[in-house]
Amino acid sequence: MARPGPIVAATYPFRGLAFLARRRHLWPLAAAPFLLNLVLYAAAVALFAFSVPWLFERLAPGEGPGAWRGVARALTGLAIVAGGLLVMALSYTAVGALVAAPFLERLARRTLEDLGVPIAGAERSLPAILTQQARQVGVFLVVEGGLLALWIVPVLGGILQTVGGAWFACVWITREFVQSPLECLGRPAGEEFRFVRAHHAISIGFGGSILFVSLVPLVGYMILPAAAVGGALLVRDCEP
Repeated sequence: MARPGPIVAATYPFRGLAFLARRRHLWPLAAAPFLLNLVLYAAAVALFAFSVPWLFERLAPGEGPGAWRGVARALTGLAIVAGGLLVMALSYTAVGALVAAPFLERLARRTLEDLGVPIAGAERSLPAILTQQARQVGVFLVVEGGLLALWIVPVLGGILQTVGGAWFACVWITREFVQSPLECLGRPAGEEFRFVRAHHAISIGFGGSILFVSLVPLVGYMILPAAAVGGALLVRDCEP
């Protein structure tokens, strides 16, 4: 089979969705991370909504001149809401990836088995999966935070951050979803970095497709299983 180009690579998450739709025995592994993340996200939203009045009463100034006190209390309320939304936005991806990791790794393995691909790598333990995923999420957030700092550079900084952030996200997402299939093939640790270097345009297409869909709240959780299967299909088609 000919190696896919970047445009074709962008269809692999949706090919993964079609693959899942035809195999009911994979549905529990696909549904579990979405349902868990949905419960956690709903709990976080409810906790934030209930905590806003409590935080406001303790942080907002209660004394001082009337006009100043009103402005200060309004700004405090805005700061609490903005800060909470920022924390939720950052944790949305990080926590979602961490919770989904064990299910997605097993889903990629089952996909390769269904395709008849010989499995060489041993199945990893839950602590090993979570530890690695937490470390990778930390690296991702640190790099993205560094790219956000480019905004301090007038005009050019915003452009560099937008382009650099999008490029890094696409490559990192592809690395994330080809890692487990490569390990199943018995490839050494770090082989996913070689993959994204060797198939750079493909990585942009595949990762960009997932990134675009993930911009829609909650839909990002739904695309994770399809992306895991799509990553296994991509590795099958790109690697000898």
